[in-house]
Amino acid sequence: LAVAQQGDRAAADRFFQQQNYAKALPIFLELQGQGVDPVLDYYIGICYLKADNYRSRALQPLARASGARLAGNTSVPLDVTFYFAKVLHLTGNYDLCLNQLGELLQKNDTTLPAIQSHMAEIRQLFNYVSAAREFGNSRKMKLLSGKIPPFAVNSHFNEWPGAVST
Repeated sequence: LAVAQQGDRAAADRFFQQQNYAKALPIFLELQGQGVDPVLDYYIGICYLKADNYRSRALQPLARASGARLAGNTSVPLDVTFYFAKVLHLTGNYDLCLNQLGELLQKNDTTLPAIQSHMAEIRQLFNYVSAAREFGNSRKMKLLSGKIPPFAVNSHFNEWPGAVST
């Protein structure tokens, strides 16, 4: 990296460590514009994840960073799989989320500090998403079998008494 870029990277890293993601994100994006780097994808994804209004934007950079880590790029932080699974959950990709979490739970590296700090949340997220997927699957089966109408049958609101009497 050029000297100016190293200064920018140091500033972005400092903002990131201070959890000032709003200031770190534009610097990481500018640095990423100068060439693809899966480590920058990791940081960009985390910044988007921590910004409530932009969580869905975290999906692509974290997918690239996670793919690079799986391909053997050890410069990408180990907890990228956890954050990728978290974004998959938040964007409704439950099957992919379960795959990522299952992979993470089956690996032997769950004892490493980068993962250990997330283990309670990983297990909770795995259980939650598993239950949500099972509920969704049972609901779909009931809809397909015709036991639950896809919309309210009572279109005139005269079949049941109102909750509040007038």
